[in-house]
Amino acid sequence: MLGSCHSQACERLFPSGHLEFCNLHLGAFILLLWLLAPSPLDKLLPCNINRHSVTMKQGAIYDDPMRPPFLFAISRWFFRVVVEDFFDVEFWGEEHVPQCRACILAANHCSFLDPPAVAVGCIRSTFSLARKTLFKPGIRGRFFSQLLTIPVDRDGAGDISAIRNVLQKLKAGQSILIFPEGKRSLDGEIQPLKRGIGLLAARAQAPVVPVRVFGSHWAWNSSMKNPKFFVPLRVVYGPPLMPEVYDPGPAHEDRYGIITHHIHSSLLAISSPQQNS
Repeated sequence: MLGSCHSQACERLFPSGHLEFCNLHLGAFILLLWLLAPSPLDKLLPCNINRHSVTMKQGAIYDDPMRPPFLFAISRWFFRVVVEDFFDVEFWGEEHVPQCRACILAANHCSFLDPPAVAVGCIRSTFSLARKTLFKPGIRGRFFSQLLTIPVDRDGAGDISAIRNVLQKLKAGQSILIFPEGKRSLDGEIQPLKRGIGLLAARAQAPVVPVRVFGSHWAWNSSMKNPKFFVPLRVVYGPPLMPEVYDPGPAHEDRYGIITHHIHSSLLAISSPQQNS
């Protein structure tokens, strides 16, 4: 109703060619109100979180699950406008993402569009991993630090500091977006997962939400210099896997492998909404 009334008002006040301009400014105005005023989500979510009660410490990127940094909020809004206006994107199963506890989003990866597409579909702010080389001193390093990204050394056999950082965020109740295949799929199919996702899930004992992105391989894969616009994208958040289901326990000799297998099977089990319709 509100969106309909707004569109009708804009059509009367602005020529048809300026309607998108009006919508853009309305979105910026709503974002500004959200940043300055208490979030309505504080009253809607079934948990008691005071987003203004967390003290920011030196060196901390973001501690409050309900109040992302300004640059992150702007970037998320921008990417949402991009994926909705330039791609035929739909989000399915967002209700499967826990809102008041730590969780791991385990998504397939075959396109440059996957990280922003998965992130903007979540109602909560989510950390993600990024190459350590992006965090160079200067403006670019500060930019990526404000995007809720965790630096990881992809050239090393195992980045212990990144693993500790991820586990600290999960212990604090945050959500983490991880692409457990380790790299982009060249053919768009889900590849075998790295055992690191099993280690993280076992240590964190957090729900794992499988996320599958359909169509992004055809929109912008690693062999394409430029994206192909208006390609249908479907982001599907599957039912969360609980620790009591995926974890066989520390006594099992192949504990991480079994957890990784459970997550891999849950990703494969997600089908495209077009196939279900």
